[in-house]
Amino acid sequence: MIEQRYKVAEVAQMLRESKEHIYRGLHRGWFVGAYKIGGGRTSDWRIPESAIEAYLERCQR
Repeated sequence: MIEQRYKVAEVAQMLRESKEHIYRGLHRGWFVGAYKIGGGRTSDWRIPESAIEAYLERCQR
């Protein structure tokens, strides 16, 4: 089964956070398994569903 991957804006909406908060988390390693599509500074991120679930688990502790 292929795991769903989400864009930053989608994750921000799901978590009711700002896109800036999600970008900060990406750069700090909060979403393990997230990766960039393409190269360079303006490339898009993809965040696997499992990374979002793991993040939420850590936040609930």
